[in-house]
Amino acid sequence: MKYYYFRATLPMLSMDAEPGLSFEEFRASCEAHLTRADLARLDALTAGAAGPAGHGRFERAWWDAETELRNAVARLRATRLNRDARRHLREQTGLRLWLEHGVTEAFGHRDPLARERALDRLRWTMLEELATREEPFGIVSVLTYALQLRIAERWAGLDSDRGARTVERWVGRERSRKSEVEKRAGTREF
Repeated sequence: MKYYYFRATLPMLSMDAEPGLSFEEFRASCEAHLTRADLARLDALTAGAAGPAGHGRFERAWWDAETELRNAVARLRATRLNRDARRHLREQTGLRLWLEHGVTEAFGHRDPLARERALDRLRWTMLEELATREEPFGIVSVLTYALQLRIAERWAGLDSDRGARTVERWVGRERSRKSEVEKRAGTREF
């Protein structure tokens, strides 16, 4: 099915800017515009439930591409640690040399945040590559948009103040847990 109007009304996405709508708003709009079957595909894909079997050719291609990226990361990390990567690798279909090169470049960043951003840029590019194989206003364009929206939301949601608060909460919980353990250990009688 073609979703000309719906797809044309969705705001442009970029990893470098806050999305013009939230995933929840997007999902609500999908309920009004997608068929039941296409909505089920969207839900399975965005929940990570599509798996290697997937619902369609796009989902399987995305799964293969993501597996290829993760395998490249595993191989690179194993090499850096002087370990065997085989037990961490998953079966993959195909080999994109540009992806292998991109992962190597991403790991050239000393800053872990820059590395993650580079890996997500590779994912973004993979999605664009997969989308160009299909009809521009078909369900694949909507599925691609959904995955790119997830990526854009992730990066828009990262900020140093929020990160600092999260670390402070975690440290506070760990201190409380440690204090509780020490308190219980001090009250034991032998």
